[in-house]
Amino acid sequence: MITPIHNPALGKLRVIGYASGSGDTLWKAYELQKEMEQTPEGCPFEIVGVFCSKEDAKALATARELGVPAACIDIKGFYAQRGKPLKDREVRGEYDAAALELLRPMQGEAILLAGYVWATTDCLLDEYLIINVHPADLSIQKDGKRAYAGGNGVGAALAAGEPNLCSTSHLATKQIDGGPMLVISQRIPVDYELHGSDEERMRHYLRLVNQQSRLVGARTLLEVAAGRFATDEDGSVYYRGNKAPAGIRIESWEENTPLHQRQTDKLLYPGSVAVIGASLKPGIGRSITENIIRGGFAGDLYAVNMRGEDVLAAKGYRAIGEIEGPVDLAIIATPGKTVLGIAEECGRKGVQAIVCISAGFKEVGAEGAAAEQRLMEIVNRYNMRMIGPNCMGEMNIKSKLNATILTNPVVEGNIAMVTQSGSIGAALLDYAEELGIGFSSIVSLGNQADINVCDLLPFYERDEHTRVIVLYLETIPEPVRFWKAAAAVTKPILLLKSGNSEAGMAAASSHTGSLAGNDKVVETLIKKAGVTRVNSLEELYICAAALAHMPTVKGSRVGLLTNAGGPGILIADALSEYGFTLPPASEKLRGTLRESLMAEASVQNPVDVVATAPPEHYALSARAMIDSGEYDALLVCCVPPATVDTTQVAIALAPVLKGCKIPVLTNFFGPTLGKGAREVMLESSIPTSQYPEQIATMLAGMREPRRYGPSESARPARLTVCNAESALATIPDGEYLPVKEAYAILRSFGINVANNTLLKSVEDARTAGLSFPVVAKIDHPEIVHKSDVGGVRLSIASTEELVEVTEDFLRRFTGCNGVFVQEMVPDGLELIIGSVRDPQLGNAVMVGLGGVWVEIMKDVAFGYPPLSRQEAMDMIDGLKCEPLLAGYRGKAGVSKEALCDLLLNVSAMLLALPAVSEIDLNPIIYDPARNAFVAADARIRKG
Repeated sequence: MITPIHNPALGKLRVIGYASGSGDTLWKAYELQKEMEQTPEGCPFEIVGVFCSKEDAKALATARELGVPAACIDIKGFYAQRGKPLKDREVRGEYDAAALELLRPMQGEAILLAGYVWATTDCLLDEYLIINVHPADLSIQKDGKRAYAGGNGVGAALAAGEPNLCSTSHLATKQIDGGPMLVISQRIPVDYELHGSDEERMRHYLRLVNQQSRLVGARTLLEVAAGRFATDEDGSVYYRGNKAPAGIRIESWEENTPLHQRQTDKLLYPGSVAVIGASLKPGIGRSITENIIRGGFAGDLYAVNMRGEDVLAAKGYRAIGEIEGPVDLAIIATPGKTVLGIAEECGRKGVQAIVCISAGFKEVGAEGAAAEQRLMEIVNRYNMRMIGPNCMGEMNIKSKLNATILTNPVVEGNIAMVTQSGSIGAALLDYAEELGIGFSSIVSLGNQADINVCDLLPFYERDEHTRVIVLYLETIPEPVRFWKAAAAVTKPILLLKSGNSEAGMAAASSHTGSLAGNDKVVETLIKKAGVTRVNSLEELYICAAALAHMPTVKGSRVGLLTNAGGPGILIADALSEYGFTLPPASEKLRGTLRESLMAEASVQNPVDVVATAPPEHYALSARAMIDSGEYDALLVCCVPPATVDTTQVAIALAPVLKGCKIPVLTNFFGPTLGKGAREVMLESSIPTSQYPEQIATMLAGMREPRRYGPSESARPARLTVCNAESALATIPDGEYLPVKEAYAILRSFGINVANNTLLKSVEDARTAGLSFPVVAKIDHPEIVHKSDVGGVRLSIASTEELVEVTEDFLRRFTGCNGVFVQEMVPDGLELIIGSVRDPQLGNAVMVGLGGVWVEIMKDVAFGYPPLSRQEAMDMIDGLKCEPLLAGYRGKAGVSKEALCDLLLNVSAMLLALPAVSEIDLNPIIYDPARNAFVAADARIRKG
């Protein structure tokens, strides 16, 4: 199993720089940090301190100027006081220990080591991730060793006559001159005839290599902090999921630039467009060209085809390289086999962005996937961005660009749609007129080889034409990045998520796994992001139509105005299912309504004006209910009566409802009799529906979601994590840790477990040394629910009784690991905390009613790590058993704050140990003496 060197879910990678002189490598990284902090997504790392080995180091002065915390211990003076040379490793250990005391207040977790050519000692390696930048190409080996890993990498390489020089970053380990390589700089060719002396040559090339080191250090921090570098249990390095035994080599700093430095905005806001594959013949290329022209695109438009013929108003060329002016965006609509060559031509031309309509890539199998990987290599080499391949194109109202293959005209409006399915996007366009909606932007993602929804959300947050964001996704890419990007958006986001496979939960064997179902991790991620999830295309369409014209609903109080009891009851029932209330009208409001309505009308809530009510009664009632301030939303339902024209009702209502400050939704029932009224509503930008219950569904989709933005998770000590990883490495994927090791890991992460021991023989039972009473549980790799098979004995009061139970268990349960014995936890309310992992999205944390009732009552709540304290408390408050936590029928209550603490510790443990696939703490019981919860039973499963 591969795990990231740094998990971005933990928050920013906090870096301390070691500098022996200018600290230029560190300040280059600091420069990148400040540059990225100006982007919507920010910087994934942060320089939190500097340590210097010279009191007169320029790095200290720079740190003071920039306000970066700094510390210094003069290394030469330190050694001189002890009368030892700088190579003495024992004194170096003392030096590092003294430095450690100054570093801890900076609260860093990684050290960028540049300028220090000696190996650090274990005390630093135990507490920090150390990234070293070394002035040599460490991939060169001689006699099975890194040839230039010594103190003078440049000098040694020059002395050996190497034709090129490089700089390399690597992870420092306890193996001297070891540690996996991460980034190797571009090559510096050496001209041995250029300088008159070795000294001049050395100075010249050392300066050039140092320049490369600065770039290497900054780029390494970015790639590590973003989670792109990972390692497996053997210590092998992976980059973006692919094995990279020698790290990654930068052939040119002008290529493969970080994404924030590329012209991503040219996808949606190009100044010039070339449609490659557009010709006079009917086809996709021509259709796209027609759409661009019809949409009113004001920039330069070119057509590229074999004949170089003009297409409508687009000037024709045989190749994109022949176009005289710059091309911001290229639309590729040619057969899949031609795409790689065309993408190469686009890169040479200087094209900033590509929309690849062409199919024939990973969606067709292994050969297509390989072609897609080669396509991305081209895209990255030339620093382009790409939508697709295998997509239907894009549309953006602000730039008047409709570069899609859609045949029906796009109605302009305020909905931005991002879809993985072109057909679903096309269907929503077809419904636009009926729903009274239009679009500010449409992006068909296709295979998401490059651009995905995470790249687009910041654009729509800034776009003044967009009011609502609609997503159809079959997969959620980059889950941590997704929730951070979505949580930063202040506009409503509606998501229809399909493809909810059960494969990720098929192997779950714990309580948590069985309760999570096949979609719970998805649900918790979406909730954390503040995204409103809908369950069907119908919900997606009608909720989008409602939000396109109305504000979100801020509360649960709903006013219902109707003319018939039956539909009103249906709506009331649906509202109750969604958690809304219909509070009775106040006496003041009832009095106002009585003055205006028929005697037989009901002036409670729902307000029933009766079937024969004239149009003005609807208008007067709606005005009174809105002005009362008693409702967070108003719903109007009109069933066509025999004596009243519902179109006239709508005409009377429209001036009252239009521009209302609370959400207003209407239903005029009947395909024919209600049609005219619905048309009036749509013309007035008032959402309407065909069926009564739909307006309750629409309102549910308009709730103001709670957004949980980025939260800094607790950072367990590195030594704690390393020890836990070592224990996990001893068992295969899919198996549970032995109980003893599992409890040790839990304790190391601040999770309380009952005092315990594992008995492997009857003799062990006689010398266990635990305080009675105790509980005995069989520890067997194939037994999950121990009480179901008679594998639990409570309240064992003496050594004699323990010996008897141990003998019985060892006889009955062959193949067991032993008998697990622990001191009895005080009686109390039994809860459960657990976790389960989805292979693509990561972990979900669960809390709920535990003990033997957990799978019967199923009173549980899930959250997505990292949990903030507010998220943890919201999970607890959402439980049906929450009133029991305060105490009931004479039983003492528990501390919800202590339960929050436990949830946060489990969350931190999961983020620190990605190899853990399930945790089951059941039951957990509150211990008032410690003001903490104690796990009476626990299981940890790997991978």
